[in-house]
Amino acid sequence: MEVPYTQRYTLEESKKKYNVAFISFSKSIVKNVKEGWLNQKEVLKFFKNRDIGAVPSEVAQAFNIPLSRASRALGKMRKQGLLERRGYWNPTLAKETPFQGRIKGYVYGLPGTDQAKKRIEQGEGLYSPHVNAILVEIRKDSSLKRFTSYGKFEDELGQYETLKAIKILTQIYPGLVTATIGGQGFIYDKQYFTSEDIDKQVAYWERHVSIKKRLTGAIGAFHEAFSQHAIDLALKDMDIKVTFWRKIGKGKESYNIRLSNAKEIDRVLQVDFYYRDKLLWRHYYPIECKFYRGGATPEHLREFIDKLRFSNEFGEQVTLQEGNQNLQVHIIKQNVHPILISPYFKKETHQQAKKYHVELLPTWLLAKLAGDTIGKKLEMRKLFEQYLKEGGNIEAFLTEIFKRKKTQ
Repeated sequence: MEVPYTQRYTLEESKKKYNVAFISFSKSIVKNVKEGWLNQKEVLKFFKNRDIGAVPSEVAQAFNIPLSRASRALGKMRKQGLLERRGYWNPTLAKETPFQGRIKGYVYGLPGTDQAKKRIEQGEGLYSPHVNAILVEIRKDSSLKRFTSYGKFEDELGQYETLKAIKILTQIYPGLVTATIGGQGFIYDKQYFTSEDIDKQVAYWERHVSIKKRLTGAIGAFHEAFSQHAIDLALKDMDIKVTFWRKIGKGKESYNIRLSNAKEIDRVLQVDFYYRDKLLWRHYYPIECKFYRGGATPEHLREFIDKLRFSNEFGEQVTLQEGNQNLQVHIIKQNVHPILISPYFKKETHQQAKKYHVELLPTWLLAKLAGDTIGKKLEMRKLFEQYLKEGGNIEAFLTEIFKRKKTQ
C-alpha cells in the first residue's frame, strides 16, 4: 500500500510503499485481546470497594491480566488524575521509586483518600506471621460465638505488635469489629454473631472484667504493703561499696580507663550493693570531662555515648523489632549511668542528655562539693590562672591546692 510522506527538511511531498501482511479474521484472537483489556470504570470500582490502596500485582490478580498490562493501565490512570501513586522516597534520586520489599512496585489509591497511605502502613500485611496467627484465632473464637481479647496476644507479642496487627486486619476486613469493655480491648467477626449473641458476650465480659479488676486491685494493694515491710528489713543489712577503677603503669597510678574499643574515658565509678556479703546489684558511672568555650555541645555528648555503647564494658548489641524487621543495634547497658562534667552546657545538650539518660554535672557544683569537704573555696578558672603564673607539674600543683585547710 502507498502512504503520503513529507521529507523532514525539504518538506517535499512524496509517497512511500509498504508491504502489509494480511491476517484473516479470527474470533479467538479478538476474544484474547478483549480479555486483556482493563476497563477504567471497573478499576475505579475495584478501588472504591477497598479501604486500602493496591499494588499492580493485586490489580492484575483481581482482573486476571498480565502484570505489565496492569502497571501500564494504572500509570495511565494516574496521569489522567483518576488515581494517585505513592512510592519509596529515594533521597539520592530525590524522587519516589517503586517499593522493593514485601510491597512490590508503586502503591495506587483514589485521590483525596488515605488508601495509598494505609497500604504502605500495612507493609507486609498478611505476609506477617503475627497478623495471620491473630486472624486465625479471631475467626476460631468468633465461630464459637465469643469475643477475642487483646490480652490473648499481648503476653507473647507485646501490646504494640498486637495493636498494629489488629489495625491491619480491620483495614483489610471490614467485617472485623473492635470493642472496649471495662477498659479492655476485644475483637470479633460480625458475620458469626447475631445482635443477641453480641449482647450476651458484652454482658459476660463486663462481669468477667469487673471480677478480674477487683481481684487485681486487692492483690496490688497487698503486694505494695508487703514490699514496704520487706524493704525496711532488707535495707538494715544492706552495704554499699564505692570504688573507682584504676590502672597502674610504669609504677604510676591512673584513673583514665582505655576501653575494649580503644576509646578512653576519664573515670569509672563502681557502686556495689551487698546483702550480708552477697552481691545484689552493681552499677557503673562512667565519667567524661569536657571543656569547651560556650559549653559542651550535643556532639560531645553523642561522642561520649558512642564510646560507651560500642564497648564491651558498658555496651551491648540487642535485637529490636521495628514492624516486621529485626534491627541489630548497640545500646548502653541497663546498669550504666553516664556522667558528663563541663563548666557549661548548651541548651540542646540538656535536651539530648534527657533523651540518653546522661547526668550533666557542672564544674562549679563539683568544685563547691570538693571545697566544702576540705574547707576551701575552689574556683577552677582562678586556680588555672594561678597555675599559669607558677608553672610546674599540674598534679603537684593540684595536690597542694586540694589539701585540707588547717583548722585553728
